[in-house]
Amino acid sequence: MGMPSDCVLSETKPPRILALSATAAAWPLALKLGVATLLVASMLLIRLALDPYVAAYRALFFLPAVVVASAILGRPTGLYTALLSTFAVLYFLTEPAFSFAIQDERAGLGLALFLSICVSLSVFTNSLHSALQLSWTRATRAELRLAELQHRMRNNLQIASALLIRQGRDASEETRTALRAAADRIGSLASIEDRTSQALLVGDVDTRALIEGLCADIRESLVGIRPIAMEVKVVADRLPAADVPPLGLIINELVTNAMKYAFPDDRVGTVWVNFIRIDDDFELTVADNGIGIHGRGNSESGGLGSVLIRAMAGQLGGNVEQGTAKVGTSWIVRLPARKRN
Repeated sequence: MGMPSDCVLSETKPPRILALSATAAAWPLALKLGVATLLVASMLLIRLALDPYVAAYRALFFLPAVVVASAILGRPTGLYTALLSTFAVLYFLTEPAFSFAIQDERAGLGLALFLSICVSLSVFTNSLHSALQLSWTRATRAELRLAELQHRMRNNLQIASALLIRQGRDASEETRTALRAAADRIGSLASIEDRTSQALLVGDVDTRALIEGLCADIRESLVGIRPIAMEVKVVADRLPAADVPPLGLIINELVTNAMKYAFPDDRVGTVWVNFIRIDDDFELTVADNGIGIHGRGNSESGGLGSVLIRAMAGQLGGNVEQGTAKVGTSWIVRLPARKRN
């Protein structure tokens, strides 16, 4: 089974240094050595131009060239850069200039130390690059597996929803209604999965994108041409990935109930969804200006939907209470905003 075209991998790009090294890997060795030579020559020209100000620092200017060559052009080119930098320091910056002669024992020791530092730096940099490459490869594979798993899960949820609806065709009206409600809840889980595809990768999800997206999905599926408006106000915050499914189910249940039952007979109305943060708590409010809970025939306050809402809120360590609005119905769900392990 293939993955959807909007899979998260399509937007994932490797770190720039890996992209550059991948490009350089296709170059012939002669080109790599030529680029390394230009790097060393550039560092030498900069060092000579600044000689009046940095006379005491003969070799430091060549270290960036060693790092860049080792990280992007590979270990052999990095070692070549280290060796070439040492010869540049010896020939141009060590007395007597323009000579490979070493007259001072301390200068010889310094050059040997510089070469060992350059070689060590080259090996270390290349090792870090290899570790980064390995980590990136593993992360990409994990992301691919996660995307495939989510795709299969979404398909399974959609199949389960369709089976429930089909099963209800030959059932009684009461059973058909219950099966349809169960199918809708399963469908909402699929919608939540779609909107949190990267939450397991980064560890959390943006509350505004999540809630606004879920409300838009519900409105599109339930409102149609009915004269019902929806106003959604959500504070931008981060929500742990593990908290996304229960919160999504709470929102789906409350908003769906308002859309379905608050405005019978094409009554005009509005549903408000507010999600704010107060100190260490999130507060979700879903309200409408419809006929009120006592005017609804679905026994919302004591039905399965209410049980589900309270169970999900309890799973998040929160609580649910009915608002005191004189018009319509409102529900308030409070959840701790502290990061949970």
